[in-house]
Amino acid sequence: MHAVAPGVSHICSCAHLSNGDDAPNSEEGIEWILRNGANILNLSCGWSDGSVYTDFSRWVDHIAYNHDIHVVKSSGDNGTGGVTAPGMAYNIITVGNVANTSSFDLAADSSRNTYGPSRTNRRTFKPDVCAPGTYGTSGTSFSAALVSGTIALLCQYRPALKTKQHIVKAILCATVKASDHRYTNCTVTENYKKYGAGIVDARAALNAVEKNRYAGTGSVDNNTTTATYSMNVSSGTTKRVVLAYANRIWLNGTSYSHGGQTAPTEYGYIGELKLEIYAPNGTNPFITCSTGGANVKVLKFNPANYGYGTYTIKVVQTLSATNPLRHTNFGLSWR
Repeated sequence: MHAVAPGVSHICSCAHLSNGDDAPNSEEGIEWILRNGANILNLSCGWSDGSVYTDFSRWVDHIAYNHDIHVVKSSGDNGTGGVTAPGMAYNIITVGNVANTSSFDLAADSSRNTYGPSRTNRRTFKPDVCAPGTYGTSGTSFSAALVSGTIALLCQYRPALKTKQHIVKAILCATVKASDHRYTNCTVTENYKKYGAGIVDARAALNAVEKNRYAGTGSVDNNTTTATYSMNVSSGTTKRVVLAYANRIWLNGTSYSHGGQTAPTEYGYIGELKLEIYAPNGTNPFITCSTGGANVKVLKFNPANYGYGTYTIKVVQTLSATNPLRHTNFGLSWR
């Protein structure tokens, strides 16, 4: 079977989900796929849970982080009814559906988190990105498959990305269609709640990989640590910089014991990172993003307003804690 990435192999698993069930059958199917060496997990299963961060979402976060596997989940076809579980997981890529038209309008039934980000309720922005999915009776399941294929294409070209899901998420969000940047400079708009970072552009994403327009793997532990990178800008107009980060999530309780691990009573705290950009020779950031609860941060600027040369990008952990579970891996990309 050949599609977006012709050089990949496919592993298929079927799992039954019933509404409200925390999916032990789905867990078994995912475990089987992991044992067979998959690098990308495409999930079109799920149930309506009103954009809630469920126990199963936490388990999927744990799987994505500890097994370095790219997990792509359809957001669901409930519209404003909320993202289907486990689509609210932080460490995965949740995909919405846009119509296959020149305007790429969001499909009316494409699920989204209408609440916006919230640390208290452990909600982040979802979907992360969108892709065309309205073909006959198709929906977000088709959209998710296109994004999974795009990730496979990137990993096929650069095999080191197979285990760097946070970097790949940053690349996809940085290279969305230039005319459809839905999320810019931490402005929480209704468009971002619907579209996420924007509409995936496979060609632009591959171009970013070819030209090494990404950085990683980086990590920060607490508010005394900062990671610093350089970006050379010699021409062009609008630049878009994206920070995406994964969090170490421990299982909570005993229902989802994975690999014989004994889960502690508390799950790992979610890191909260800030993205800063400094102009050439600048001593203070001219633009920052620190939206609470969102594990994708997007900044866009015109270098003609700040000068060409070497820009400094800083990633800062804003939470003060010595707890090792605060350890946060991240990736950067720019267009």
